[in-house]
Amino acid sequence: MKKITEAFAKLRVWQLAFLVNLLAAMLAVVPFLIRDHGYFAMSHDFTAQEIAFNIFMNDTIKSGNLLWNWGLDLGSNFLETFSFYNVGSVFLWFTLLFPAKVIPRVMGWMVILKFAVAGACAAAFLERHVKERWLVVMASLLYAFSGFQCSSVVFYHFQDPVALFPLMLLGLECLIEDNKKGRLALACVLNAFCNYIFFVGEVIFLVIYYIAKYLVPDIRERRRGVRNYLAPIGSCFLEGAIGFFSAGILMISSIHGTLANSRVNEHLPGEAWLGMSTSEWLRLLKGFLVPAEPMNQIASVVQADWMTNAAYLPLVGIVFALAYAMRKKDWLGRILKICAVIAVVPVLNNMFMFFGVETYRRWYYMFILLLALATAKVLEQPEEYPVPAATGIWAGALLLFYVLTNVVKWSGNEEHVVYRTEWYYRGILIAIAGVLIALFIVRFGKKYRTQALTAMTMLFSAGTLLLAIRGYQVTTDNSNLDFKTYPNSYAENVVNYMTEIPGELDRDVLPYRYYFDEGIGHTYYNLAMTASLPSINSFISTIHPSVMEFYDAVGIGRGTWTNAGGDGLQELLSARYIVSDIEQPDAAYISTFTNDNGQEMYYYENERALPIGFAYDTYMTKSQFEQIDPQLRALTMLTTLVVDDADEEQVSSCLKKYTYEEYGGITMDRLEEVLGARRKESSESFTQGKNYFISEIHASGDRYAFFSVPYDECWRATVNGESREVININGLMAVRIDAGDNTIRFDYVYTPLKQGIACSIAGVLLFAGYMIYFNKKKKRAVRQAAQSYEE
Repeated sequence: MKKITEAFAKLRVWQLAFLVNLLAAMLAVVPFLIRDHGYFAMSHDFTAQEIAFNIFMNDTIKSGNLLWNWGLDLGSNFLETFSFYNVGSVFLWFTLLFPAKVIPRVMGWMVILKFAVAGACAAAFLERHVKERWLVVMASLLYAFSGFQCSSVVFYHFQDPVALFPLMLLGLECLIEDNKKGRLALACVLNAFCNYIFFVGEVIFLVIYYIAKYLVPDIRERRRGVRNYLAPIGSCFLEGAIGFFSAGILMISSIHGTLANSRVNEHLPGEAWLGMSTSEWLRLLKGFLVPAEPMNQIASVVQADWMTNAAYLPLVGIVFALAYAMRKKDWLGRILKICAVIAVVPVLNNMFMFFGVETYRRWYYMFILLLALATAKVLEQPEEYPVPAATGIWAGALLLFYVLTNVVKWSGNEEHVVYRTEWYYRGILIAIAGVLIALFIVRFGKKYRTQALTAMTMLFSAGTLLLAIRGYQVTTDNSNLDFKTYPNSYAENVVNYMTEIPGELDRDVLPYRYYFDEGIGHTYYNLAMTASLPSINSFISTIHPSVMEFYDAVGIGRGTWTNAGGDGLQELLSARYIVSDIEQPDAAYISTFTNDNGQEMYYYENERALPIGFAYDTYMTKSQFEQIDPQLRALTMLTTLVVDDADEEQVSSCLKKYTYEEYGGITMDRLEEVLGARRKESSESFTQGKNYFISEIHASGDRYAFFSVPYDECWRATVNGESREVININGLMAVRIDAGDNTIRFDYVYTPLKQGIACSIAGVLLFAGYMIYFNKKKKRAVRQAAQSYEE
């Protein structure tokens, strides 16, 4: 025991924190890995998205298809699509050491590693402010295993920015307080590469942190002249700019994709800027009071809440942080109060997510880091803080929450708003027990008080994470499948379903695609991605904006997943091969696949599907098209080329305008006739390579050839070697072709990547020059000081 104690004493605090957080994470995750023979899975986004995404990213990066990728729905830019899903994260780079097929076995261990790194990085920041090393370790657990982390464990990609964020605050403090150059820049590079959306929120938080900790005290105390205020601000801006530019190879692509997304212009309406409903107040209050729950199975107030409305600190809750805010008026107390205001004012809350419509609480982890710091500082000297008063406020808030949710009548339609009694009472009891244990240790603990607090925090951390993971595993997905009912272990059943049958399908099917029919009216599981198959459906919110434009145009709409369309849609999008959970009597049966779970999927051929690339001799304007019944819009796009009104003059020089008098009405009984007409002038040959594809079409006259490939300004087209303009057809593409044989080539010339590479090179050179300059300046100052001393 003595040797162990001595070994721990030799460790640096962040190393000790890493080990303790690693142990806590292993206690929570390893039981599931053992039960599931090394596999790790949870319901909802983890199964439907994260497993498939990480398999796909691993396979794609190793294949080098980093730009245009046919395995993303109708096609999409890989870097733009996955920059939000941490394609630049150091954790993802680590997984590249493993083959794509074993990623489902790696992900559980990566969850453990991410939690451990979050604790270590938090400790590196916290030890600047907390003297007692075990309290630093305890606070690191509060951060790494907070309600935010437990609630969002189903979002595998959220854990990366949480793990790395403390380095941003550490870098800022090292720059301002210690005059240590470069650390903030390096932290910015790591976080910008990791996740650009979270990085923007982190920069906003750093600005708030700087103002509250440094600028406000300087102005109040008039420590420096106004000119001197600008020097540290300039240093911060310079290092931030160096970090941004160094990460430009990914950041420029991310910005390009974000600006092209129409949802960027969707903002919180003015009427919701300042106020919250009673339900929203209770959800906010609950997030700080009780342990996190699975977001799809909320115990009270609402039945599901995907806003990550969770900020519970294991064991201690917010009692000690509240005591700090009540007692102190220093920089930390000031920031805690600012964060509290931001949390309750919707427009301020939403600034971390571009002032979007939804009130996401995905900045809470930054607030939590400071709550953990305040907790540790109080526990260093608890007698100096109003802990009893804070405990009373906490108890009153918890009682209010209980009364409003489970005692008084909620509304005319609902007696109470407790939906899952077991989770509801368990959460309240854990919260109460944790605070009582902490208060007992603080009151009666002596020599080993901090070690006891840390040990109990570790157990509560592991326990709350384990319960959250179990909660996500015992619930069912947004589908007809319940993976607990199949013969293997839960995670094995998930992975078998996601990978086995898609892995048996042929990738080389272009100019045709797959359609995966799950029998639920929309796509949920990204089966195509697990095998990098070209398909027409996916469940991902960052898909190419033109895909969303297309589905909006045909009246189906697309938010995060692809909705099933009506007659003609599969033929329009070249979905020749159908893989279905349900029988398809109208399609040509090929075979039946069965996986190790005993689940069957039927494999069909849609012989009516057109290849990618076919020609039109008529057109219709978009204003006419929008008057057509949405049920007939896919058929309409098969019948005639639908062009923007602004392109009519250009297209009319080649095509005739479609009129009902001349060409007849658009009705479903004409589908076979229309398909026959399109097939006569369609791709006779189709080849594709890295960032290009070539189609050969014979046309009986001047035509426009349509390709069901998402429109992107980076596509360049040539016809028989002659450059041609690419026009946007409801989010897809068309190009003019000539009578006779046409060799049509599209090249994806992605200039943002070149700009990003230039930015990264400039950033690295700027960083090198910056460090060389200040190192020389520092050495010069040392020499001058030595000379002055000698004199």
